[in-house]
Amino acid sequence: MSKPILSLLLCGALLPVVVAGCRKDSPPEAIEIKTYTNGWKTEDTDYVRFRTPLLEDQGVLMREMEALLKAKDYAAIEKRVAEYRRTKEEFLNGITKLQVAYMGLGWVPGSEADWRAKNQLLQQWRKKHPQSLTAQIALASNYIAGVWFVKNSGHNAVERDRLWKQRWKAMGAVFNESYRSGKPLLEWLLLAQQSVNGYPDSRKTFDKFTQEAVNDYGNVTQVHLYAVQNLTQINGGKPGQWQAYAAKIANQLKGEAGDRFYAQAVWFLPKGAKSKQSADLKSFDWPRAKRGFELLMNENPQNPESVAGPYAVAAWHARDRQTLKLLFEKHIGKRIDNSAWETISDFLAARRWAMRKE
Repeated sequence: MSKPILSLLLCGALLPVVVAGCRKDSPPEAIEIKTYTNGWKTEDTDYVRFRTPLLEDQGVLMREMEALLKAKDYAAIEKRVAEYRRTKEEFLNGITKLQVAYMGLGWVPGSEADWRAKNQLLQQWRKKHPQSLTAQIALASNYIAGVWFVKNSGHNAVERDRLWKQRWKAMGAVFNESYRSGKPLLEWLLLAQQSVNGYPDSRKTFDKFTQEAVNDYGNVTQVHLYAVQNLTQINGGKPGQWQAYAAKIANQLKGEAGDRFYAQAVWFLPKGAKSKQSADLKSFDWPRAKRGFELLMNENPQNPESVAGPYAVAAWHARDRQTLKLLFEKHIGKRIDNSAWETISDFLAARRWAMRKE
């Protein structure tokens, strides 16, 4: 593969599931909502936001990596990253620990000022160790976060456009510098997939990076999850495309491994009020997804707490009232996993339907 030029590419969405785990805990807050967009009311006022054990674990890793960066313990960072790169260890949802570690190094959940402070720390690391690919890739990841902040900032249009171009150009330069010919690092290819994901006019570039990632790291779940995400309708895909790709990979894996992947693919679909999640889940292989979610639920005693939310979302869209009711009664109750549900109203509508209240 020739050395890529990313300066003209557009930035895609970062992982909502991972990002949700990067903030420190706060006490559960009561959500008192009296009316909803679908017009019905509820007498309940004791719903609480719930952070799953999975998000807790991911958040711990991110904060550990951020602490090492602030302490300027670059040797420890390199050691941790090298180990995650070697093992390719994954979290329950298929996200690699390697990717989450880089989120801790580069992503910032706070303000523009927080982003600038972390960018300065990464610039210092890069200056002290200019040959470190880890430092370069972390800095590129940080610039993606900076682009996100500009897009959602209070700057006027002219200033927003200037900063957007400035940071995207800087990201492309650092990212290209971190390219290693022969066989790019796994995290390089994951960031390549991530940075162009979500824009139809970048589909050819995304496909190019994805094919190389599959060739070199086809046993890494996250490589395929990014491909699934890119084929969803919100990202310019056509109806049925992500389902076909997920089924193809699941068939290659075969048996329980295939079912498990298919459930992770459903879990990984874009979330958010404008994500068209309903359209993407209008038609999918529910029996296979259900088998996969059951496998994920039963892997260890902690898992049901983390899997129940996305499992319930899938059951709701599949109109499997029996499964949904069981999930609410046994695992969910009135705890809202924000990483799973697009809106609170969706959660409440699903719960009401499962309990036969509408």
